Amino acid sequence: MFLPKIYSVTVLSFIISISLLFSATSTRSQDLLPVRVSFVNFMGEAPAIIALRNGYFEEEGLKVFVKYNGAGPSAAKDLFSGVVDIASMADTPLVYAGFDRDDFSIIAGVTHSDHLAGAVARGGLNASDPLDIKGRKVGLLRGSGSDYLLDQYLLQTGLTYNDINIVDLKPKMLVKEIVQGNIDAIFSWQPHLQNAMAGLGESGHKLPTKGLKVLDWLVVTKKEYAEKNPEVLEK
Repeated sequence: MFLPKIYSVTVLSFIISISLLFSATSTRSQDLLPVRVSFVNFMGEAPAIIALRNGYFEEEGLKVFVKYNGAGPSAAKDLFSGVVDIASMADTPLVYAGFDRDDFSIIAGVTHSDHLAGAVARGGLNASDPLDIKGRKVGLLRGSGSDYLLDQYLLQTGLTYNDINIVDLKPKMLVKEIVQGNIDAIFSWQPHLQNAMAGLGESGHKLPTKGLKVLDWLVVTKKEYAEKNPEVLEK
């Protein structure tokens, strides 16, 4: 009779412990402040993705619901249409948005770099001669920082948009199209540049773009949300 009693007490203690744990977890989950956030597949997003995976947001009292976007322009669209509360994006999409509106606030800067954006070309295009993109098919995502980078590249070479054939593509499609040989060069950012180089192998090379575009990765929200939710922004 002695062993069954010990067994019963042990099982009862285990059940009570598990119940208390779930109760505490449930209470904690209810106390977390919900926030909808847009992340982009970009190396500058690493701090936020690490924080999400390691539970740092929850430790600060936030329940983060993430929507992943392919680039800054779509993140900006989600922010201004109310799909998310906070979005991260490069400076260029925000500048474009600023021509039509001023109802947003930059709440943080994450990355400031001149080597996370660039251009990759496939064999047949001379990397040592910037003028060699003349008459070529050049892929990029319009409305992104790649627009500004290409602008600066053309100014440096003395070329104009009339001298090249622009193909507007999403980042993943840029990689696919240049690897398949459908376009000659792409202007983009990491990790897409690295993926393109990997796909092209020995036939791929980087174009001279260093210093032409400093990329600032920003965390943005609408002014109305910032005014109503200062505790979320602080956390």
